[in-house]
Amino acid sequence: MNRRIVSLMALMVSLTGAQTLKSFEADIYPEYYTDGVMVEYLGELEPGSLAPAVEFMVPAGTDSAFSVQQTEDEANPVITLLPLKQRGGETWVSVIPHNNTFRFFAFYTPFPVGKGT
Repeated sequence: MNRRIVSLMALMVSLTGAQTLKSFEADIYPEYYTDGVMVEYLGELEPGSLAPAVEFMVPAGTDSAFSVQQTEDEANPVITLLPLKQRGGETWVSVIPHNNTFRFFAFYTPFPVGKGT
């Protein structure tokens, strides 16, 4: 199997209102279970931040994104499909934090499918 390396060129976060990120992490999984790339975003806002939404620019060519919110019943998290918004030639998603935390996934295919390197 060919190994492919993906670099995250830029990450932009738009915080609305008086919000500050306490922690943020982005993990990249090339060819995790598809021919494309899955990026997992995890983060937490500072306590006291009022967060109606946190917006993220996702990679060009993102074809889908969804958020995952843990509930009291850990076996049944709430999964929500996130609409992709085009703004200034870029693709953005808006995530509503739950208890000041967020977790979402974006999927895209930057590699030509079926072309080995």
